[in-house]
Amino acid sequence: MWRLFVSTIIIAGITLCAALPRWPERGFTDEMDKAMSRIFFHLELPFPLEVGLSVPGSWFGCMPLALTMAPLAAALLAPKQSKLFIIISCSILVVSISWWVNGAIESAARPGDWRVGVVRAYGLLDVQQTFFAPHIILLICALGSSSGLDAASLYLSSWHVTQLCIEALKGMLWRLRPGVVLSKELEGVHRYVWQLGAVIKNPHQANLSCPSGDAAGGAAWAVALVCATRSSKCSNLASKTVQVMAAIIAVLCAIGRVYFHCHHLLDVMLGQFVAIVITIVIHFINQFVQRWTPKRVPRVFTSILLVFLGQNFQRYLWMHVGFGDKW
Repeated sequence: MWRLFVSTIIIAGITLCAALPRWPERGFTDEMDKAMSRIFFHLELPFPLEVGLSVPGSWFGCMPLALTMAPLAAALLAPKQSKLFIIISCSILVVSISWWVNGAIESAARPGDWRVGVVRAYGLLDVQQTFFAPHIILLICALGSSSGLDAASLYLSSWHVTQLCIEALKGMLWRLRPGVVLSKELEGVHRYVWQLGAVIKNPHQANLSCPSGDAAGGAAWAVALVCATRSSKCSNLASKTVQVMAAIIAVLCAIGRVYFHCHHLLDVMLGQFVAIVITIVIHFINQFVQRWTPKRVPRVFTSILLVFLGQNFQRYLWMHVGFGDKW
């Protein structure tokens, strides 16, 4: 299942790269993509299922959650975790999910009110806090197994580099989001967690449909977990179980972005293609660094260093090259 998922994303990514540098609005590819995406655009799930889909469908792109809860969840699913780490991480994740569900209930109960709901999650951390938060999470992950720490650090390193590339591609393709270009058609489609689809109608977000940064984050998370699991000495059954779970969550993340009218199907496929390639490359770099690091140096220090380099690489290009701006 995992190989089929990766192969599908890579084939779709290679196909889409041929369409650069500008997305052909109303062209053949665009119309075919919209026709396939309409299956999810017009789908209306019951409230519990929609709230459940909103977690993988938004947590990998919402920076405060993508840099804290996502790596913690990756470390938790890694094999051979200590009881202390399981208790700590489960407690933090349960509180976070409960807070998110409460926000979803507020969104459903008060449509049109931006003062409440899940949208508050996007402002939980300021710029400085988002820089230091991943390192605090890595210190917590160090309480568990080395495979969990590897999964969290690989995901965080890949996330920063991947989002940088995604923003550059968004500026090149400049594709309209489905919630904007199909606003009249989708106006009558009901969403309980309406804020996830409404926020993209902001003029600064309208042309940032392709590729999907959230779907890229989900794919980076899944590949990081798979790489860490394969590197650990765990049973074949445990390894296969984790890989299947990772693939399912990555697929749900992609479906969620289409369901909430934020992206088209090809948008999420291209985003996941970029994330898979970058995460695999960073995985080999991590292995090289770990191999040449003295054994007396705690593993968490090299993990923090790699994430720190990823953060600064992202910030440098963002400031001096202009990645993320309209090209």
